Amino acid sequence: MAYRIKCTVSYDGTNYNGWQKQVNQPTIQGQIEASIQKLHNGLYIKTHGASRTDSGVHANNQVFHFDTELDLAPYRWKIAINNYLSDDIYIKKVEIVGDEFHARYDVKKKEYKYYVNLNEYNPLLRDRMHFERRNLDVELMKKEVKEIIGRHNFKSFTGGTIYDNYVREIFDASITINNGILEFTFIGSGFLRYMVRTIVGTLIEIGYGKKNNIKEILMSKNRNCAGKSESSVGLYLDKIWY
Repeated sequence: MAYRIKCTVSYDGTNYNGWQKQVNQPTIQGQIEASIQKLHNGLYIKTHGASRTDSGVHANNQVFHFDTELDLAPYRWKIAINNYLSDDIYIKKVEIVGDEFHARYDVKKKEYKYYVNLNEYNPLLRDRMHFERRNLDVELMKKEVKEIIGRHNFKSFTGGTIYDNYVREIFDASITINNGILEFTFIGSGFLRYMVRTIVGTLIEIGYGKKNNIKEILMSKNRNCAGKSESSVGLYLDKIWY
């Protein structure tokens, strides 16, 4: 009898070349599949992730599933898989689900967060958030980020991948500041590659006066009109809804 196993995992993406398995490259998926393979006496078991996070991107609640004929209780799966993982990847929750569930195709919405530190540089946080030394008009940035809410063509905010459809729906977008740290929150139906990082980079450039406004950039459908894509270190896949 086959079982479908749904796992929620958190990871520090610093030492990995993203989620997706690649030949001769350390990846999150590769590490997880190697762990699961050991539990199956060397038999390869394919995993399906909800989101293909890029190199250096972190996750609080990434989701993946796999199929197996091993009959283990969820808590035993959690212990067993974690036993073979390094300490920068951790399985938080395991569920046995119906075979109609798919970690990628059943996603209703995702939440990403991005952190920008406006304080003095701290090397201990260099892999956790982006440090910004320029003075920013945070109130203007808070206003401009609201322009991306709704259903839009986000071609201006992606690169490196050609899509059949650049339209995505953003349900909420906000910026908060606490003790000198900006927290960008984006909740949407899905995101194009580099989309969140490019929106953040554009908002930062708006904040120090280099760019004009988000609405014009959206309407241009031109990547050259947007700001640079900020580094991956400040980006976190925070939550997934099904």
